[in-house]
Amino acid sequence: MKKHIAILTALASTLILTSANAEYGVTTGGHIHREFHKQTIEKQTFKTEEKSSSSSSSSKFKVKGITEPVDKDDLLIDVREKSELAEYKNTKVDNDTTFYENGILAKVRKEKLWGIFGTDETITLKPEYKKLTAEKGGFFLAQNSKKDEKYIDKNGKEISNEEAKKILRREKGILGYKEGNLYGFKDGDGKVIISPRYKKVLTKFSEGIAFVIDENGSNIAIDENGTKLFNNKYKNIESYKYGVAEYHRKVNAVKARTWLGVLITSALNDIPEDDLVDRNTYKEVKRGFIDKSGNIVIDSKNDKVYPMTKYGTFVINKGETKFVDTHGNTIFKGKNLKVDSISTDDGYAVLKDKEFDTVGILDMKSGNFTTGSDYDKIILLGQNRAIAKWEETKAYIDASTGEEILTLSENVHIKQFGNTPYTWICKRGEFFAIIDTKGNIIHKEKEIENAKIFKNGYAPAKKNGKWGIINAEGIWVLSPNYDEIEMM
Repeated sequence: MKKHIAILTALASTLILTSANAEYGVTTGGHIHREFHKQTIEKQTFKTEEKSSSSSSSSKFKVKGITEPVDKDDLLIDVREKSELAEYKNTKVDNDTTFYENGILAKVRKEKLWGIFGTDETITLKPEYKKLTAEKGGFFLAQNSKKDEKYIDKNGKEISNEEAKKILRREKGILGYKEGNLYGFKDGDGKVIISPRYKKVLTKFSEGIAFVIDENGSNIAIDENGTKLFNNKYKNIESYKYGVAEYHRKVNAVKARTWLGVLITSALNDIPEDDLVDRNTYKEVKRGFIDKSGNIVIDSKNDKVYPMTKYGTFVINKGETKFVDTHGNTIFKGKNLKVDSISTDDGYAVLKDKEFDTVGILDMKSGNFTTGSDYDKIILLGQNRAIAKWEETKAYIDASTGEEILTLSENVHIKQFGNTPYTWICKRGEFFAIIDTKGNIIHKEKEIENAKIFKNGYAPAKKNGKWGIINAEGIWVLSPNYDEIEMM
């Protein structure tokens, strides 16, 4: 049992209640700094020559999704399950900005029919379709029946199939195509850039590189001119991302006949069903990364290697936890640490000391590790903010420093931030209010029953059993008259 007598005494003597926040169980002032300190290490090249452990039983990586805690739209990445081979889900916001850029804010449903709400804060398309499927490029596939489907823009104007395919091709970039028994590549306008000459395409083009099997049966990396860059020794390889390509090494494997397109969905167009390939589908696998010269950056022989982020990734080996950047440099390392959660957009991770059962925040950008002896749990919120909990108390804190912005009652909850510096603070069953990163209450409304995260300055909110859209100032830009709202 942690001792908090001195802390609670200080808390009682220093907190200043404000009339605006007191009714919500929120206190300000004091900025109690809970014995936080930072540590970092100098960058050092991560060695890739480490030998694999004699047993692989400690690293059972199942290919499945990573769960999202708290709310379904949280940005938090929960890594408590053994799911290291799964990719991190960007659950905070959809990275596809084409809808917003094309004046589309949300899909709205009323009486089982879908319509569109625009950035001009008007209904651009009245609900009239049973199904509206968002497509890359900022348009939709509209359906009222299986036989009745068409592509439309935000105003409901029909887009021809030919034009829709052109838009989709441009969005996807360089695509593979098949002619006879060989594969080549076309650009987004359908122009052939590499004539058919390859037996197989292993990955799509990404960051200027693709992996293929050439006419001699060699596994190689090529550039967009079809020039061979290097021999690739990994059959199970992914497209480049953040300057590295992920490869998989089997631990135990079973043979399965799978779609080539499962791994490269956007790489190939109209591949016949007959072109299925045999791949090893791993019950247990190890992950590693190579650079653009084919050199190992992070070896799969480590006990655990997590998915890559734009800042780097976690490597766990022989009881040591390291955060390694995309070039293989060790940014941070420590013993007896467990990765609790990760915010891939914000660049923070919560690490737990398994011996003392305490937590701290790692800044993946700098390697600074902010530790505190009293916190039992930290929940990352985005926008450089977090919730810290200890015993029966919790606080709204600055994730980079550990400084407390607000002290919260146990039944007060702050939702995840979206891509704007506003979110919801709520007390179960009583109220929802909008709060900014500094802890200021922007708007309060007790009649709101539920709300989702803000995106592009707007958020769906529920009132009297119906959904509408509210802006960061608390103004209803779309009255709550809808059964469902999906932000685009």
